[in-house]
Amino acid sequence: MENKRKVSYFYDAELGDFYYGPTHPMKPHRVRMAHDLIVRYDLYKHLQVYTPVPCPFDDMCSFHSREYLEGLKSVDAPKVRRGILLLLLLLLLLLVLLLLISAGWEYLEGLKSVDAPK
Repeated sequence: MENKRKVSYFYDAELGDFYYGPTHPMKPHRVRMAHDLIVRYDLYKHLQVYTPVPCPFDDMCSFHSREYLEGLKSVDAPKVRRGILLLLLLLLLLLVLLLLISAGWEYLEGLKSVDAPK
């Protein structure tokens, strides 16, 4: 009889709570879809399932500088989100302003051509 080892599978539902940016290969929705398929097809019964636990701060310092990690800890996510939303709003207003200027310029050019003597 063949001795089969189970495949280790690590999953945490909180993984999908983060956005890694448009160019990052990590796509949380794909991870969630894969997990849903694993559960729906009962594949998890053939896996050794693990839920990751947070790494202690001092252990992370083995791979990252303490200053870098302290900087990450100091980030206030709601403030960052508000800042991004404010930046997007300002960019939208700038776009509207540029469109208005462009439309106004075309309107003035149209008036000049109508008023020009023939």
